[in-house]
Amino acid sequence: MITKFSDLQTLPFNSDNDLIKLESILSALPSTPFYIAEEFYQNFGRWEIHQYEYGKLEIGQIKWLNQYIRANEIQASFILPRFSDQVTDASKRLRKFLDQGWSCIDDRDDVVKCWQIHKTWLKPPIFIQRRLLGNGNEKGIHLLEGHTRVGILKGCLENLQISENSVHKIWIGC
Repeated sequence: MITKFSDLQTLPFNSDNDLIKLESILSALPSTPFYIAEEFYQNFGRWEIHQYEYGKLEIGQIKWLNQYIRANEIQASFILPRFSDQVTDASKRLRKFLDQGWSCIDDRDDVVKCWQIHKTWLKPPIFIQRRLLGNGNEKGIHLLEGHTRVGILKGCLENLQISENSVHKIWIGC
């Protein structure tokens, strides 16, 4: 039975790429949205760094919501220090906006087009309420996956391509 993030390590995985088998996750956690199972549990469930940080997280109890929140709330989210450089590096891409326009964000056309047209990401990042981590921090949200996307958002805010009141779709675990 899967109750904690650490329990993901007991599920069958592909020995070629070390990814947990998606069908195993969905069978063990039937109320988990496919997107969460694929983007977070499958990809990171066996990573040592994520097990260290989230091993005790009670994933069997998490209710996942797909909702819109304001950019300033996303910008204020907690990011693990070891991933903060990834966010910072992505935000720096927007310094080239005057010269390159939206293409400074990424080399994938679909990602650039989404930011250009909708002023937001193509795929929502994944957050949880900080209180779920059980470390005494009861307020705010914590970024699990989507560090580059959040970095791009921060760069857009810093360079005034979007408003802090703009809304963006996220997945949030409650």
